[in-house]
Amino acid sequence: MSGPLQVGTTFTFMLKNGSSFESRILDVLEEESRKSLIFSSSLLCGAIELRGEIEMTEENMRTNIQYAFSTHGCCAGFVSLNSNVQREIANGVRVGLANIIRISEEAEGASTSIVG
Repeated sequence: MSGPLQVGTTFTFMLKNGSSFESRILDVLEEESRKSLIFSSSLLCGAIELRGEIEMTEENMRTNIQYAFSTHGCCAGFVSLNSNVQREIANGVRVGLANIIRISEEAEGASTSIVG
């Protein structure tokens, strides 16, 4: 990361296959019972934007995590037509959510489970 958890901070996504891409934080919300982060990456000189949204809410001593990933830009339609790319994105979201849960549990020393 290039700085604190705030709008404009950049970081590098490192994928298991060895590739990486630069990302930028677009929005951060830190309320008592709700926290969220939106980030994006630009590929192919901006022709494709990858956007991730993470939201964590606390209710009744439980933390609920929602993670969404979407594609935007003039070439995003090509991504949606390619079933291999769709599968890779879906798998990346599952792995990303599992990593978020693991890191959160390690930070809290608590136990959570995936529902759904």
